[in-house]
Amino acid sequence: MNTGVTKSLPRAGLGSPSALRAGVDQETFSASSRACQDPWGLESNGENQIKERPMYSMERYGMVAARVLVAMIFMMTTLNVIGQTFAEHEMAAQGVPASLIPVLIVAARALQLVAGVGLILGIYPRISALALLLFLIPATLLGHAFWQAVGTSLYPVQLINFFKNVCMAGGLIFIIAARSQPVLLPRPRRAD
Repeated sequence: MNTGVTKSLPRAGLGSPSALRAGVDQETFSASSRACQDPWGLESNGENQIKERPMYSMERYGMVAARVLVAMIFMMTTLNVIGQTFAEHEMAAQGVPASLIPVLIVAARALQLVAGVGLILGIYPRISALALLLFLIPATLLGHAFWQAVGTSLYPVQLINFFKNVCMAGGLIFIIAARSQPVLLPRPRRAD
């Protein structure tokens, strides 16, 4: 690992001249600084250009597995394994015109299909996750308004589904935040 980052940072604490005079040797400082120097997984090439470190196999497979698991629920909806009759009734109850409901269902399925495949294969996974998150927020607020079902038999179901969607949103936000994403299919390298 390149230690150019520690050379450019001021040495406080163990690396200070007073600490060195107090008996802390340079080797101890070097070992402790190497352990703490790179909490974000970035390396410096010594020329003030930061590059991302290579992804290890556990990270790579974990990231792919997480994306596939998050995408599964959207793919099941797309393939009608999870029916949309409840969503249709909820939209009608919210005052959506009956002629618009089938169009919205088809549009939602198309978005979930494209973004779900993007997540699974690693094709623009951050954009795919953002698209699903932007779809999920209004779908959750309109379709699982548990606060309107207080005191009814639907309350527990709506509460569970609301927080299921909140958990899915958390997974999508994690995918959006992860800069380095592995792909399942090789892509040609772009010329810089």
